[in-house]
Amino acid sequence: MSNKVNAYTLSELLVVLVLTSIVAGMAFSVLNMVQKQLFSIQKNMDVKAHFRTLEQSLLIDFNTYHNVKYSKEENRLVCYSEIDSVAYNFTADYVYKSLDTFYISAIHKKIFFAGNEVSSGKVDAIKIDSIGLNSNLQLFIFKHNDANTYLK
Repeated sequence: MSNKVNAYTLSELLVVLVLTSIVAGMAFSVLNMVQKQLFSIQKNMDVKAHFRTLEQSLLIDFNTYHNVKYSKEENRLVCYSEIDSVAYNFTADYVYKSLDTFYISAIHKKIFFAGNEVSSGKVDAIKIDSIGLNSNLQLFIFKHNDANTYLK
């Protein structure tokens, strides 16, 4: 009678361990790449969401207030009426309006009045370009002028 036990040799077990560690290492590296892609997509979506929120806010304020002025020295856009006013302050990394902050960087803006580009003063349209790492976003907001706009 033979007392030999069926089992794997030490070299067979080492080969299995090496192959398993290689597969596990590849799986973790693929998982890391997928996470980086997801974070990049999330950052892009956040930038677009801030940009669209700024667009909605400007559209509402341009059409709510009768007067809009821009000051190049202060880098500030003010929408006002006889009752209330709201101001947008532009900086290099963000735009803020009272309690709202829109994280939009590298802003290039053009200010228009009566179809002509102006540097300061009354405004009836604004074009904003944001040039990011992964996307270029643009918006153009305008308002219809009434007789009150041309007075004073």
